[in-house]
Amino acid sequence: MPTSTSAGPLHIQGDLPAAASAFSQALTINPKYAIAHNNLGGILQAQGKIDTAITHFQEALKLRANYPEAHFQSRVLPHGQGNPAAAIPRLQEAIRSDPITARAHAQLGQALVESRPGRGIGSMSSRLPCG
Repeated sequence: MPTSTSAGPLHIQGDLPAAASAFSQALTINPKYAIAHNNLGGILQAQGKIDTAITHFQEALKLRANYPEAHFQSRVLPHGQGNPAAAIPRLQEAIRSDPITARAHAQLGQALVESRPGRGIGSMSSRLPCG
């Protein structure tokens, strides 16, 4: 049986079911473990269990409001579900919470391009380093 300390290595190795079990075990011991909620949310997202993943990302944010990765994950899900327009305000909020996260800017640009042709390039190019 996986232990809570083995969750990270199991996740890195790609053993998602064992990592999910280990993160769940960690949350049984400490339900206020924001990192475990976030990581379990990521595993559940990869397994296609979107609603449960969102619940864990939201719980991570309740426990640790300034958690950029949880902000990003909880905001990018609508885009990944084929609804880029719904993701735009969530990605903008993720960028406000952590303005230098390139991944959120890239996702926002992609969401804008897909939902509003011609507007995505500005978001992406405004974050490119200047010579």
